[in-house]
Amino acid sequence: MVQSFRDEDQGGFYTTAKTHETLIIRTREGADGATPSGNAVAVSALARLSFHYDRQDLREAAIGGIRAYGRQIARYPRAFAKSLAVVDLLAEGPVELAFVGMPHDPGLEALHLAVREVFLPHRVIAASDGMGKPTSHPLLVGKDLVKGKAALYICRNFSCQRPLTDPQEVMEALSSRAQQSKQASQQTLLQGAALPGSASPEGTARYAARMVSQSRHSSHMEHGYGQFGNSGLTTSRLGFGTYRVDTREPEHREALKKALREGVNLIDTSTNYMDGDSERLVGSVLCELVKAGELTREEVVVISKIGYVQGDNLKQAEARERAGRPYPDMVKYGEGIWHCMHPDFLNDQLTLSLDHLGLATLDVCLLHNPEYFLSEAAHHEGGDLATTRDAFYRRIEQAFAFLESQAAAGRIRYYGVSSNTVTAHPSDAEATSLSRLCDAARAAASAQGKSRHHFAVLQCPMNLYEAGAAVTPNTGVDQRETVLEAAQREGIAVLVNRPLNAMPTKKSGVLRLADFSIEGDAVDFDRQCQTVAALEEEYRTAIAPALQHSGQGMAPADFFTWAVELTRVRPQIQGLEHWEQIEHQMIAPHVNQVMQALSRNLTGAAAEQWEAWRDRYLPQLLTLLRGLRREAAERSRARTASVSAILDPLLPESRRKESLSRKALWILTSTPGITCVLNGIRSPTYVDDSLAIMGWEPLTGITQVFEAIAQRESSLS
Repeated sequence: MVQSFRDEDQGGFYTTAKTHETLIIRTREGADGATPSGNAVAVSALARLSFHYDRQDLREAAIGGIRAYGRQIARYPRAFAKSLAVVDLLAEGPVELAFVGMPHDPGLEALHLAVREVFLPHRVIAASDGMGKPTSHPLLVGKDLVKGKAALYICRNFSCQRPLTDPQEVMEALSSRAQQSKQASQQTLLQGAALPGSASPEGTARYAARMVSQSRHSSHMEHGYGQFGNSGLTTSRLGFGTYRVDTREPEHREALKKALREGVNLIDTSTNYMDGDSERLVGSVLCELVKAGELTREEVVVISKIGYVQGDNLKQAEARERAGRPYPDMVKYGEGIWHCMHPDFLNDQLTLSLDHLGLATLDVCLLHNPEYFLSEAAHHEGGDLATTRDAFYRRIEQAFAFLESQAAAGRIRYYGVSSNTVTAHPSDAEATSLSRLCDAARAAASAQGKSRHHFAVLQCPMNLYEAGAAVTPNTGVDQRETVLEAAQREGIAVLVNRPLNAMPTKKSGVLRLADFSIEGDAVDFDRQCQTVAALEEEYRTAIAPALQHSGQGMAPADFFTWAVELTRVRPQIQGLEHWEQIEHQMIAPHVNQVMQALSRNLTGAAAEQWEAWRDRYLPQLLTLLRGLRREAAERSRARTASVSAILDPLLPESRRKESLSRKALWILTSTPGITCVLNGIRSPTYVDDSLAIMGWEPLTGITQVFEAIAQRESSLS
């Protein structure tokens, strides 16, 4: 069944075998209906067989089938009744009962009757006649009659109590076990198989050498690799960022596989990216390529981050608070945005991270934006900044002490910090200091009797506009060093994020450092807006009056006012990235919700009138939205053209016609002190586009580039 029905990419089990005739779509059923789903039946059978025969491989297959639907089970538990029964079995384990006695023996029948008197939701039963015949069943090996009497062996994990022949003793023993099981009930994590090992100097060097020798991007791929701080590891100068990557998009999976196959051996993720699904994708792809022999675990550096309390983590934290067991030192920065770096929370998060990734060891574990402590404190006026910072670094040292213990235990190799404010001016109340982070690491290691710490990585934002790591002295003695200078002195690897999403000022919004194509024909905004406005007025006069208002929320007459809203928003649109945020977060959710609600609730003549209007209105609204998207793309193109105009005179002529995204990535990978540039690569096409720069010779005169961009911004402000 495992061989023929399992989905090797996502886990779970198909309803048809590999040998079945070719179908347009090979389906999987996860949710249970009136009858259990195929997946639930498969995992139930595998789980029970795994306990019968002590087969860890079958147990892992069953766990994989459950985990394939883990998020849906958490959200809609009533739709997965059979699957949840299997979860209970896997989490608690069965009571193992070995009956030894001849069939129809009254003593054996009495033992069976005694077992039936006690409710045992999960039990594994094996039987032998006790005549000494050889058996391969692990539960029956070595089990015999007791002085010629039928006997019952009660076991757990194949460790058995003394055999019982008295039915009363059987009932007492089983009742006692059932009571102990209730009292010991606690949250259990169903962990899948963990890929052993971690990145090694030999493995990463071997990977780099292989990529250089077989590169199809360039004959100079040796420029694309460097040392990972003082760790001895060799990593690609371009890393795979997974901020908006998950298992639901097949293209994301193919992009990551392509990147690993063609030159990228550093992956950055986090427990809060896509609520853990980014980590699941990384683990799934890595396991697939290792099993296929395309990679070894030792060749790839996997980095994840812990500290954010969002999504499912937030629900767990809130549940703990309601139960009177809150995580200590919780920072509640805002609605739905909590943060914690107390060892209790970090321990749970590291366990989850390793489980999502399917790894025995995480190469690098980063504290994720610990400056939330400083940000929250900055909201309270009157506090002493020096005192606040001292408290902050005490918490950092406590967190580092925990991470040092995890390095000693083999759960991580190295640790570090991902901070958005480590490049800020020292006077900034939310600024973190690389020097003080290093001091905290030394203190944490010293307190545990270690001469060397495992603080090895710093991650921060950097791009053409936000170049503080390279140009702003803010750390070291008297704050005379830049972050990159201090990191080089300390032997710390520096990873930079947001290389193509610049925020020149806090008020300017995001500037995407990429070329923009202009799609579709231009739309006469004023004329199209009038068409939409007329249709919306028709809705308000002919349809809205017949709709009942609950008294809460928006009145039906206000459901469709996009002509007015879009006219108001239009002058504020900064570019394509900004427009996409507006469209995806404000417009699309509201329109979809209202459309679905009205289509679901209206009946008869009212429904016919609504549907006729809707079918005329939607095409006109979409045309108006396409026009605004085109305008946004034109604004982005104008902004990025001005950036290229500054860069091109400073670049070799051979690179001036390259895309802006390639230029921006190349400049960062050429910057001394930067170990790896993390780029969010969500399609195979973008992998090709990005990886090309790894074969380019490093650019010289980097300081001039950052100064030229800064001068332009200064002249505009």
